[in-house]
Amino acid sequence: MESELKAIPPESLKSKINIFLCHHHPMFHIQEGHGQYDFMSNGQTLLDMLSRTGDWLVIHGHKHEARISYSASIGSRAPTVFAAGTLSAHTDSVDGFRNQFYLLDLDYQKKPTRKLKGTLNVWNWNKGFSWVKAEGFRDGLFSGIGFGEKGIQEIAQNIKSFMEDEIFCDWSELQKQFPQIKYITPSDIRYLQSDLNDEHDIELLIKDGVIISVSLKVPS
Repeated sequence: MESELKAIPPESLKSKINIFLCHHHPMFHIQEGHGQYDFMSNGQTLLDMLSRTGDWLVIHGHKHEARISYSASIGSRAPTVFAAGTLSAHTDSVDGFRNQFYLLDLDYQKKPTRKLKGTLNVWNWNKGFSWVKAEGFRDGLFSGIGFGEKGIQEIAQNIKSFMEDEIFCDWSELQKQFPQIKYITPSDIRYLQSDLNDEHDIELLIKDGVIISVSLKVPS
């Protein structure tokens, strides 16, 4: 595979959206202490090789648990790894584990940044026999999140500057003010929440798993 990729003109790989589709996960994906041994053999070697040839989105199944993360490859071009959840294999839902389907919008920013970013719209199957839009952390992956934006501290600083003239702001309005927020993974939203709270005295309100607003913390 590496020989075949090297045979492709480098500029061609680096100027396009590259997607690697596979069944098993190429990196650890452990669920409640289980699944330590069912990952792809030499998966990290594969991810490292992909990172040297361009910007890649890796999509896999097998785990039936939706997740977006970045591989442990060295450097800033670590592939984004999207573990697609299950469409219909499970009838009972628990927090963070749903029957889901997804629409991914990919945005490849060419020279000089060369960054692959994307956003997700996510739907859950509910017991009312219909698909409803996923809206919060209890759904695992949910609409309004994405991948590719890693400057969490910079975003936190920008929100702090914005909140100097505001006391409260709806999350939807904040996303309009800072469009890069839509490219943050769910785990990085948690990191953003921590940075805002610990460094800038700003509260990111998450209620019942749904992101609501940001507001200045009231001195006690």
